[in-house]
Amino acid sequence: MSFNRKQVYLIILGAISISFFVIGIKFWPHNESITQVSQQNDIFKPMAVYTMDIIELQQNYTVGQPITIKIKYIAYLNAGHHPDVKILDSNNNQVWTNCCIAESQAPGMHNSTGLYVAENWRGYPIINETGTYTIIASLVNKTTMKTFNVITDIP
Repeated sequence: MSFNRKQVYLIILGAISISFFVIGIKFWPHNESITQVSQQNDIFKPMAVYTMDIIELQQNYTVGQPITIKIKYIAYLNAGHHPDVKILDSNNNQVWTNCCIAESQAPGMHNSTGLYVAENWRGYPIINETGTYTIIASLVNKTTMKTFNVITDIP
């Protein structure tokens, strides 16, 4: 049986196509969709915060009581990023910030759900004057805020 040149090319092309198909099936991650794999390999995808909320904040704190601020977020971020948190008084004066906490984590972009407990080098915020205060948390493209009161005694 003899083949002409065109038939030989078609046989070789068919064999190569089948080989790529078989290799693709063997090495493609079967537990991930095409979208998930492309997201993992997308080095140009910008950082983004999808949701962010201040959680478990009490409505009232007493003067001198430490205030635990928890921020829950779902984001695509470079490791080591955390929310910028500020507390403002009723005159919009900043009374506390989480400035200057250094974090060291593995580099790389990740889809993650984060829970950040805000503190600064002195620890959790403590406010020694009564009044209404606003917490503002910002991270990349999202900002959220909540208000609370500092009172002399909890009723």
